[in-house]
Amino acid sequence: MVMALPPAPQPFEDMLIGCVKDNPDPWITKLTCVGAKPEVHLDKKVLTFDRVLLLRQETRKLTLTNKSLIPLQYRMADTDQLGDGFAFKPREGTLAPLSVSEIEVEFSPVRPCLYHNKKIKLEITEHVEERAVEAASGGTARSGSENSVSPRSPRATLGVLQSETITVSAEGFDVAVDLMFPKGLATGVDFGTIKVKEESKQSFTIKNKGKYEILFKAWLEDPDPPQKGVKPITHGFHINPDRGILHPHERPLAIQMGFTTETEMWIKAKQMLRVQIFDFHRKEEGELIALIPVSVSVRALFCKYSVTPSEELHMGYFPVAVRKLGFFVIKNDGKFDFNYHIIRKNVEPSEQPKEKSRKSRAPGAKAGSSSSKSTSQEASGAMSVASVAQTERKPAARQASKATQDAKAMKLAAGIFSLQPAMGTIAVGSQAVVNVEAISNESLADTQELVIRISDAGDGVGIPFRLLAVVTTASIRDRDGGFVGIFEEYCVVDSLRDYQPGSRRRAAPPAGVYGREENRFLLAPTIVGDACQRRRSTCATPVWCLWTWSS
Repeated sequence: MVMALPPAPQPFEDMLIGCVKDNPDPWITKLTCVGAKPEVHLDKKVLTFDRVLLLRQETRKLTLTNKSLIPLQYRMADTDQLGDGFAFKPREGTLAPLSVSEIEVEFSPVRPCLYHNKKIKLEITEHVEERAVEAASGGTARSGSENSVSPRSPRATLGVLQSETITVSAEGFDVAVDLMFPKGLATGVDFGTIKVKEESKQSFTIKNKGKYEILFKAWLEDPDPPQKGVKPITHGFHINPDRGILHPHERPLAIQMGFTTETEMWIKAKQMLRVQIFDFHRKEEGELIALIPVSVSVRALFCKYSVTPSEELHMGYFPVAVRKLGFFVIKNDGKFDFNYHIIRKNVEPSEQPKEKSRKSRAPGAKAGSSSSKSTSQEASGAMSVASVAQTERKPAARQASKATQDAKAMKLAAGIFSLQPAMGTIAVGSQAVVNVEAISNESLADTQELVIRISDAGDGVGIPFRLLAVVTTASIRDRDGGFVGIFEEYCVVDSLRDYQPGSRRRAAPPAGVYGREENRFLLAPTIVGDACQRRRSTCATPVWCLWTWSS
């Protein structure tokens, strides 16, 4: 066995001469070797990963260059202090002479962690092939353990040829965002039941519970593909603010979400609100970290109502100067309180009949201005005293005036009809009874067209409603002024001359006869002591009447 142990990194040459007994020619063999100093260059000795989000992966590379002429082995040591989040690929290997190799260091944290200037080592040893070890040990390696090395082998004597210390700094962090919704909901915003055309607002808060500042963006997206010609369900919603920076340890930021619609609609737990979370410590525009879907619920309805009777109220027939009473009912069948207002058709509320108090006040003012100068001077002292009392009475007078105005506003006059209350508020599940009064001093037939306006009902112009009544005088006369209708079941003739004594018809019919010309009803002859009865009465008008016979 020939061994070479060069003392310096340079070439060495020598000769091995062998003599054989009884042979004059020697055996000469040249021996050469090159002394090499093991040297590996490491491109960096500091590994910095900055901040890495949990379950994300960052990779750094170590470049190893073997500058010597001998093969070397390397391995990473003292890596246990870095934890499970680090991986070295490969952890150990062989460097051929004058070759370059790379080690990938991966950092993928599974929990928040912080590593500051942790020290690991890169150890360089001489590469010894397995066959060379077996040859140097005379084959004892096979009979012994697999890892046994001869004390005379270079591997056993040289040990670690080079050691490099590498500093590692890394941090694993998590983004913790807390969304808090109203009404105790866990994952959504619920507007409840609202009125159509009425804006409703709900707010929720967002809080950064992490260690570093983050950026959020909130926007709306229709979860279902919109139909052609139909507005998306996101129409009518707005968010304020829709983006912003959240700093750690700050108070929760309130985000307000508003909604209004022109039609009835029902959105039930649709995940149409998206909240994006960005980490922008590396990029100016930010890196998307999380997307949080938020469900939205809302039901928009018009006010629901019913009117009984539905179209008109017929007061019927009644006599002149007699007060006729009636009513109709407006019922709230919806989910909201609403206001109603009854007006005359094609007449705005501002054009309704007003009191003539201003006109009646004008002549008095004119007469007062024509009073003499002496009278005004004498009254000046009395007015100064009375003004004090008048000032004290002003609050009470204003209250009385306001009550009078409210009472007038609650009453509506339309033709011979007057309605009260003509306006008001009806609570959910309640109803309003509108009393109608009709009276007239002359015979007429009156029809009044009204409009019942319901707030937030969605019908636009209101509900058409009609009031009808016929006022007439009580009479038993016919239209031509006669009384034929009373005696229509008896014999009716133009004149009773044929039934007078001396005429050809001496006696009236047994039931009796009525003559138009004489306006007389003639009974048939009756025996003295017997009674003759005839009953018949007819009212010529649609109203009842009271009449008496007199002889």
